[in-house]
Amino acid sequence: MSTSLHNLQPPRAFSNPLLAIVRLVLICFWCLFCCLRHFCQWCIRYEVERLTFGRETACRFFKGALVLMGIRVHVKGIIPSTPVLFAPNHISYMDILAVGAVCPTFFLSKAGVAKWPVVGRLFRISQSLTINRSLTRAVKEVNLQMAERFSAGHSMCVFLEGTTTNGTKMLPFHSSLLQCIIDSGFQATPIAIKWYSDNPAINIKQDVAYWGEHVIGPHAFRLLGLRGIEVTLQVGEPVSTEPNQDRKEFAQGLRATVASMQEAN
Repeated sequence: MSTSLHNLQPPRAFSNPLLAIVRLVLICFWCLFCCLRHFCQWCIRYEVERLTFGRETACRFFKGALVLMGIRVHVKGIIPSTPVLFAPNHISYMDILAVGAVCPTFFLSKAGVAKWPVVGRLFRISQSLTINRSLTRAVKEVNLQMAERFSAGHSMCVFLEGTTTNGTKMLPFHSSLLQCIIDSGFQATPIAIKWYSDNPAINIKQDVAYWGEHVIGPHAFRLLGLRGIEVTLQVGEPVSTEPNQDRKEFAQGLRATVASMQEAN
């Protein structure tokens, strides 16, 4: 008697709704605490210090949120202390928390992220940058903004795939957002993000990756009710640019480096 392909699939991991509610409440309180603490930045006189304070507030939230969710972050490699453009792969909104918890950086994301509950609030507080892809002038303006952050001694993280995937195959890296480091001579640091779990019932492509027909609310609530999820960040060596370098070739090289690190991780 043949067994259907559907029956061969392992059952979905149990997501505890009570655990999800408890974690959600704790994360909301943690967010409130971080927001209240953040108001102290208005007492800081200089803009550069306000930027640093906002970035550190977001980092503190990311670290605490991951602890409350029971997610462990492992880092392989050395995180640069000098301003760089972090260039990771992208499968989930959780990538922001993972990178932001360990890398002192601002983020560039689509404008809609700033409207997300909890994370969106911290995104605005941290003074990270957003881009409205519907505006043709947006890329030029964002490149100038990122160059200012680099010159002020800050790093930026850009998910160059432009959107999330299920992690099966990386999308091409968009090269337009690399022009700022080519013009200014700063470096890019590739990061390979890999989510995993010892629980075979947890399907990373569905339970962590955010893509396709997923809806943020139900997806995040299910994720909050799961146990045993971990993430590894493989940090590569900073890659230097050259004057007038072809940015498309540079983007292809970064993508190839991230892909190779992800396979070896």
